[in-house]
Amino acid sequence: MGCSRRAFSTRNNKLTDNWLRSLNATANTGEAKESHGQLQSVLDFFNNGTSQKLKAIDWAGHKERIHTTGVVEKVHNKYNNFIKSSYSVDAAVGRLGHTTE
Repeated sequence: MGCSRRAFSTRNNKLTDNWLRSLNATANTGEAKESHGQLQSVLDFFNNGTSQKLKAIDWAGHKERIHTTGVVEKVHNKYNNFIKSSYSVDAAVGRLGHTTE
């Protein structure tokens, strides 16, 4: 799984790099160039791997400490659904270089 995840990550980083280059090429104003730089910084931050291993979430411990019925279960379910989700950027990339309203 590690190898396929690395290939997926590399492919997505190439798509992101291409998208950022396209955005940079169309950034004509100072504000647009500044926004591009900020976007690139945010993406770089989240695309760089972390050197520390995150601890697993202690759902049972949270359930013991939070006394409102069902809150931890709801958050846990929403967290699991978020982790399972994937997003397609093809529609956004397809609009690059075009004016939209």
